[in-house]
Amino acid sequence: MHKSYVVTPGINYATPLSRRALVYFSLSADYAGGGYARRYFGVTPAGAVASGLPAYSLGSGWKDWSVGSLIDVSLTGDLTGGIQLVGGGAYTRMVGDFAKSPVTRSRDQWIGALGLAYTF
Repeated sequence: MHKSYVVTPGINYATPLSRRALVYFSLSADYAGGGYARRYFGVTPAGAVASGLPAYSLGSGWKDWSVGSLIDVSLTGDLTGGIQLVGGGAYTRMVGDFAKSPVTRSRDQWIGALGLAYTF
């Protein structure tokens, strides 16, 4: 356990476009404490010998920022009832010492999802 913290301030906005469609947008960032940073992104000298990675130490700081969106469209009726198609995606960019860590393969992270929902 890292016995530290991660703080995630963010701004979220959702609005219906009609009775059949809704959009959602989000923007956030992660600020991580030193314990978290060392546990998940640092490489101790012993860990460097065992893994072949260079030793790496870091402290607290901004870890990443993210932007995402989602759309919800009713296929039957409206958003208050029936089957809906839901799709969304998000992009996260690692920053600072976290992005430079030898355990970070890529600064860019993408995620997407598509699904069906039922509201009653």
